[in-house]
Amino acid sequence: MQHQLSLPGSLHDVTPDWLTGIFRANAILPTGSVESIETSIIGEERGFTGVVARVQLQYRDCVDSAPSSVVVKLPLARRETPSAYRASLDKDNMAARRYAERCAREVLFYQQIAPQVALSVPQLYYGAADIEAGRAILVLEDLQHARQGDALEGCSAQDAALVIEQLARLHAQWWEHPHLATFSWLPLWGGNAQEAQARYIHCLEPFLQRFGSRVPAEIQTCLTALTTQYGSIRERLQQRPNTLVHADLHLDNLLFSPFDAQPDVTVIDWQNVARGRGVIDLALFLFGSLTTPTRRAVETDLLHRYHESLLAGGIREYSYNQLLEDCRLVLLWLLGARVVSLGSLDLESLGGRELALVNESLTEDSFAAFLDYNAQSLLSL
Repeated sequence: MQHQLSLPGSLHDVTPDWLTGIFRANAILPTGSVESIETSIIGEERGFTGVVARVQLQYRDCVDSAPSSVVVKLPLARRETPSAYRASLDKDNMAARRYAERCAREVLFYQQIAPQVALSVPQLYYGAADIEAGRAILVLEDLQHARQGDALEGCSAQDAALVIEQLARLHAQWWEHPHLATFSWLPLWGGNAQEAQARYIHCLEPFLQRFGSRVPAEIQTCLTALTTQYGSIRERLQQRPNTLVHADLHLDNLLFSPFDAQPDVTVIDWQNVARGRGVIDLALFLFGSLTTPTRRAVETDLLHRYHESLLAGGIREYSYNQLLEDCRLVLLWLLGARVVSLGSLDLESLGGRELALVNESLTEDSFAAFLDYNAQSLLSL
């Protein structure tokens, strides 16, 4: 029955009858029906590209186990006020296609991998995507009482330790796992290195024109070096060992349990999920979620905690020194990725939280980890 259901293109298409249909098809609502709904947009201040809404549900003659509310994610739908990222996609057909493919990938993650992961993720009620039609939808568990992380505020050392421990469990579970190769839709992280190199070169000049005055001199030297080395940095990070990586692990994608007695973290937004080095998730989180003083105070403990958790999970062939070297590689990749992202951004559409995040990415603190780890030592300068 599931394949016969229509695929909504907007929130207006998510009706009581449609929800009844998907719940019935997935044995969530064996009897009764959704009688009425009330929707409210969420996440606009977080810069979500599509439409995300909380849907409150009223039933007629239903079982008690049916959800009282769900989160509906329509990543390809249009918001009234487009994000700067969406405005950039509208001007780049290839980038728009890659984004649509990531939306479809997230659906497949929830359908095929999420039930197996050693990590908390929202329960999937329904998911479908049609790239050619420009439509995708996820109907997910509503964790409305959770505390969402904030990439602008940063997190505590306690929250960071919880995330690091959860990450290590996930990565150990999938470390060089033969089942990863059975997911034909799950790409190797990083894509085509030569194409990435070309995008970097294309975006460097506009990046420097817009933001060059905010980049420290020692970093500017590295930006020039990356015009010939960015692709090779990505290739090095594509080497085994591989595991399952989220690949967009920042605080806005983390929901913390409201119950102090049962600390837990749920990870959302799996569009970038891939096969790759676990350090990609680790470094993205570590260098993007803590203030510089907090990071410097706790990072050695957190890195050792991650590595020791891998050892406890049976991963013996990955040394602590290799972990540190890989952190430097990720910092180089992040520097190049910042150039590509900000060099291609539609500045006219930039505002609100997106503008605040851009400004935060260009502060002195934002370059501190790069210099602290001497990441430039891996470049030929």
